[in-house]
Amino acid sequence: EVQECPVCHIKFDKVRRKHHCRACGRVICGSCSGNQLLLPGANRKERVCDPCFEIRRHDLTGSLTEDHSTSKVMEQSLKADLKEKHRQAEWFQGFLINISAQTFGAET
Repeated sequence: EVQECPVCHIKFDKVRRKHHCRACGRVICGSCSGNQLLLPGANRKERVCDPCFEIRRHDLTGSLTEDHSTSKVMEQSLKADLKEKHRQAEWFQGFLINISAQTFGAET
């Protein structure tokens, strides 16, 4: 049985209760588990110890940066595709106007 918090090393007693970190499973005190994170498979934020919070906070920041970078590449690709589609639409519109003029011009 755990007698003290592994983070701050203060002994547990009737006032200082034990809590479980939902990320790593360690038994820690309330002072060292004041953070919450949305963990994989959870429907709500869960209590995590300070070390797990710091580790995962940096991981989340890294993945957000990656997501942003991926989004920028995707945005550039979509803009290039859209520009090409506009060019094709303008050509096709000109083609239809030309065909229409030839068709209706030949009948009169």
